[in-house]
Amino acid sequence: MTLVKTERQFVFTTEKLLANAPPLNDLTVGELVSLIRSFPDCHLPKDILFETANEKKLIKTYKYFYKGLSLWLENLAAKKRLSFELVSTNWRYFEPHAQIHNAQLDLATGVHSRSILYDYFESPVQVWGSLIYIQCKDILNGSGLFGKLLIEGKVETIAHNLERLSQFDARNITAIPLLNHHEAGKSSTYSWDESPQDYLTVLASDIAQQDPDFDRDYWVPYKKTVSKWERKIKDCKWLQAGYLLPNGDLFVTARGRKIPKEFKSPKGFGHSKM
Repeated sequence: MTLVKTERQFVFTTEKLLANAPPLNDLTVGELVSLIRSFPDCHLPKDILFETANEKKLIKTYKYFYKGLSLWLENLAAKKRLSFELVSTNWRYFEPHAQIHNAQLDLATGVHSRSILYDYFESPVQVWGSLIYIQCKDILNGSGLFGKLLIEGKVETIAHNLERLSQFDARNITAIPLLNHHEAGKSSTYSWDESPQDYLTVLASDIAQQDPDFDRDYWVPYKKTVSKWERKIKDCKWLQAGYLLPNGDLFVTARGRKIPKEFKSPKGFGHSKM
């Protein structure tokens, strides 16, 4: 990795993040899915040249992931019949991630007009696009490509995600206002730019406590979908994550492979933030 310029900034407030994101206003679901296929290029700083074989291999892996994700979302989000290619080739392994992302779109559709998100996003599609954009940024920022390395264990993280999902109904987690970061980092609070998936889920849980129709039509289906496909990810040996170690080697997670303590992330497996 060669630094071309000296100034870099990888952590954005929500205002800066949305300003640097691809334009999300007025996009249809199909247009946004097409944009996702170009990820993670929009997160790769122009002031850095990635030159080593392992750097290029890791970036290629991320591009492959987002291509697979977009292929599934083209069908799921548009409620099209699944193609033979998706279900019979290696693309089939990306279905769990796509099902979870599609469930997030459905949840955003229900939450947008009923919450503070309406004040900051013009449509549910924009909410969804911002969420995926931030999650991709977070994955890259912990991958080792930019120097910071947080390796995430899949089995432990999915167990944590499922436990956390059950906690939302207990109303012991709160979302802080979108552009108010003074409480960011406190236990059991979330801001949009730090954890948009959790922020969305907190709002949905609160709405579900007060609105039986929302609970039935959005919240319960979301929980069932996420729980089902999180377990599918856990059981799929093909789905692993790659990282660039400080010495330039690639580290690929796998069952039984010990993660070095100094690089182990407390936040969890990449898809939960993606």
